[in-house]
Amino acid sequence: MNKTEPKTFEVAPYSDVEFGPYEAFKVIKQIIADLLRDSPAHAVNVAWVGDKVRMTHQTFTTFLPIQQGTAEGESREVLKQTISYLKREFRDRTGKTPSLQGLLAV
Repeated sequence: MNKTEPKTFEVAPYSDVEFGPYEAFKVIKQIIADLLRDSPAHAVNVAWVGDKVRMTHQTFTTFLPIQQGTAEGESREVLKQTISYLKREFRDRTGKTPSLQGLLAV
């Protein structure tokens, strides 16, 4: 019984996935999920809308007309801190700088 050995073999190289908007969103979504796991009171969410990422902050108040200014200021501050953290973490994980313009207007 003669078992023949393969004469050659081929290695199929896998090309790197192009880092596009969808891959960037997956990284952003994971960063926010990690942030919420570490600090559940942060209450920030991201969503894919067209070709952009929408970030929202959820807060609860007891009587909005009196506390509206305070709640809006608090939300803006949380979003600013989150965007700063997101930029830093995104750069650490991917080596790329995200374009996060216009997120505070949401």
